[in-house]
Amino acid sequence: MKLKVLFFLLWVLISQGQAQNPLKAITQAEIKAILVKEIKPNCESAYPKNQWVYINEFVLVDLTGDGVLEALVTASTCTTGTAGADILRVYAKNKTKGIHELKIDEPKEFNGKEIWSGHGGGFYYTTRNNTLIGVYIPYGPGGKTSLLGIERELRYQWDAQRRMFVLTGVQDKPM
Repeated sequence: MKLKVLFFLLWVLISQGQAQNPLKAITQAEIKAILVKEIKPNCESAYPKNQWVYINEFVLVDLTGDGVLEALVTASTCTTGTAGADILRVYAKNKTKGIHELKIDEPKEFNGKEIWSGHGGGFYYTTRNNTLIGVYIPYGPGGKTSLLGIERELRYQWDAQRRMFVLTGVQDKPM
């Protein structure tokens, strides 16, 4: 009888360990491999393979609220030349899909206000308190030489039903 109880307890412990076995976090190497495969047709003939992708920023943070770390990735590829980062993405990892990109909504307006100036500007993503933040630095009519003196902060929230980050707020802040 004691042996049966011991085997039952051992089985419970083993099955709990398997059920709680978390996925390993996404690595920079995994992301780089995905990006190299994606841009290979554009870079293969013109650049050495070690110059195809440069990871500028790689941050692991739970942005979807599910307890699993997503990867916020900023990267430059051979297709951008010297213009800066051309990859601004969030990647997730799960057992069914593996590593996959999470969509980020990019509306032209928010609450009736135009988000993007017609003159271009700089843009990057960051995180604050497990929230995805887009930062847009709009240029004035003169382009890069006439900054408008503001940073436009775009706050995103994960919408599990729509399976994407949706814009929930826009705020201009002085630079």
